[in-house]
Amino acid sequence: MVVGSANNQLESDTDADALAERGILYAPDYVVNAGGALAFTLIHQGERNVAELDCRVRGIGDALHEILAEADSAGGSPLMAAERRVQRVLQDARKTR
Repeated sequence: MVVGSANNQLESDTDADALAERGILYAPDYVVNAGGALAFTLIHQGERNVAELDCRVRGIGDALHEILAEADSAGGSPLMAAERRVQRVLQDARKTR
């Protein structure tokens, strides 16, 4: 298993593909390390309920599980699945503006 620490991305996207081909699980760093950014953003937006903050941060595990499941079912790397998820989230955000 390769779980990147903050700002420790792979040298290239093909490295994620190579890991997947070898059966080595890769968890994209920007997914597994999103807790701080998420919590601070929510706090900045006025969220002060510690239980709600904790729940939202713990949701990162669910998101990672969904990304890994998508990668497994689609046959691609978790990096590709995470990038598709980012694009879907951004598209949805643009629609709500």
